[in-house]
Amino acid sequence: MSNIILILLFSSIVFLLIRSYAYHWILVNKFKNYTDLLTHYLEMAYDAIYKDQIVTYTTDGTVPDNEALDTIKKNYIKLSLSLMGPKVEKVLLTFYGNRETLMETIVLHLQSKIDNDQILDLLKKKQGDDNEERGI
Repeated sequence: MSNIILILLFSSIVFLLIRSYAYHWILVNKFKNYTDLLTHYLEMAYDAIYKDQIVTYTTDGTVPDNEALDTIKKNYIKLSLSLMGPKVEKVLLTFYGNRETLMETIVLHLQSKIDNDQILDLLKKKQGDDNEERGI
């Protein structure tokens, strides 16, 4: 009787361990590594933020000022975390070590995407040319 109880107890512990690591294992194996996982969600968030907030500046022919850029960054972080959900966020927090580092990584991704945006580059050049013509 005591052997059966020990076997049941052992199997329950093993089941709980497998269950707790199953989600983590699936995520890691579905995506090559944590950065791919993070990039997946950041790209989804960027597409939404770009269409909703950044395109308005490109169609107006302006560049977002610092205040608007701060708002875009905050919205981008909120949307990114919302899309990934609490379980993925927890996995990424474990990988990056703390929340600040994860947030900085998210903001750096956004800044990189904005810096590499060809439309904004053309607008910046156009504004620079306009300022040179005005003598500013």
